[in-house]
Amino acid sequence: MTFNLDLRKTDGILIIGKRGSGKTYLSAWIMQNYPFRYVVLDPTGSYRGYSFRREAYFEIDPLDPRVENIVRAAMRHGYFVVVDEADEFPYAKYSAIRTLVLRGRNWGSGYMFITHTPALISTSVMANST
Repeated sequence: MTFNLDLRKTDGILIIGKRGSGKTYLSAWIMQNYPFRYVVLDPTGSYRGYSFRREAYFEIDPLDPRVENIVRAAMRHGYFVVVDEADEFPYAKYSAIRTLVLRGRNWGSGYMFITHTPALISTSVMANST
């Protein structure tokens, strides 16, 4: 299978699919083929064992208060932030995630949120993602 994905570092991507449909595989493929600097937030350890370009990998609980600082620092340095199981990260709690979605491109940051439960994703994320 071949396809062309026109992806810029400041884009917002939302990957939605059923369990086992290849969301993690697709996001890992993107990270292997697009030379951005990535910060990965992975609450379930799904990316353990994948080899892809990344600056930082955090196997972290979505309610861990460090999430706010990690996302802020990533944005300040122009990283592309990957959030697996994005529906588990409370959008309302983390102002850094809201800022990343709404204004991350101003700092040269983009994001990729991966979920199998789109109903739990903020409408702001849905409206600002491709």
